[in-house]
Amino acid sequence: MVKLRFAFLTVALTALSFSLFGAPVATVQPKAARQKIADAAEAYLGVPYRFGGLDRSGLDCSGLVFLSMRDAVGARVPRTVRQLSSWTDPVDRLSLQSGDLVYFNTTGPLAHVGIYLGDNQFIHSASDGSKTGVIVSSLNESYWRRAYAGAGRIVPPADYLGILLAFAGGATGIQGPDSSYLRGAAFQLGAEYELFGFRPGLELRPEWDAALGVFRVPLTLSIGVGDTLRFFVGPALVLGNPELKWNGGSRSYAASGGLLASGGVTWMPFSFRSGAARVSVYGEAVWQRYEPAADEAEDFGADVAANFRASVGVRVRWGI
Repeated sequence: MVKLRFAFLTVALTALSFSLFGAPVATVQPKAARQKIADAAEAYLGVPYRFGGLDRSGLDCSGLVFLSMRDAVGARVPRTVRQLSSWTDPVDRLSLQSGDLVYFNTTGPLAHVGIYLGDNQFIHSASDGSKTGVIVSSLNESYWRRAYAGAGRIVPPADYLGILLAFAGGATGIQGPDSSYLRGAAFQLGAEYELFGFRPGLELRPEWDAALGVFRVPLTLSIGVGDTLRFFVGPALVLGNPELKWNGGSRSYAASGGLLASGGVTWMPFSFRSGAARVSVYGEAVWQRYEPAADEAEDFGADVAANFRASVGVRVRWGI
């Protein structure tokens, strides 16, 4: 029976899941989405300020953002200013577009948020001043100019192509009776496209498999479900003669599977933002198809060890 001594770190990573809000909202029509966000926010003009308010009887600043995003694009976003600031992608003031969020240090650090409308105007729910409630103000006003603390992007920029470039690398392993803790290393270079909540893509997945003594280069089609799960399948080029050390001996294999030579699932439970990039810790389970040589005796455990591998690593993704 195959001994699985490899330390599957993904089990522990579940406790480190970032939150329900893993990334800014994906959309295939960012320009239209931005206009919807601005229109939704302006529909609340004149609503009075109420701390913790989340309806037309009264709204606080983050409540306006929450309802505007819900009404415009059906998204549930963080409920406090600090959570919003951590969740959104940072954006330079000179690059602000309608629908971005603007943050302010008012009663304290990151104590106020508004939705940028363009032309240095933003809509927000003000708690103090000559006018309160949901109003439109200017970033050029002396108070807001001094209080300005940065901006964040919820949806992609209006000129966003919807293409995501990704690079990943990690250690692989699975334990047979005579194998070591580490089986090899695997890398990914891919492109994805955001489409109706899914992310179809193409990935090149070179890997060194020390357990079989081969270099393997799968080219896979993939489909992502949200930001945490990807499924992939495709053919693979295998360089070398696959041979597995097993129970003091060795077993010879031949690569097989054709267009379905490699398939599996990638799970990314923990992510964070680093500038314009999204960094994820991932765990992966892969079935890579090998057939034992004709003269090899039947050995189910060895065949599973040859065909199955797992890995953990880090994945970095950029949008263009």
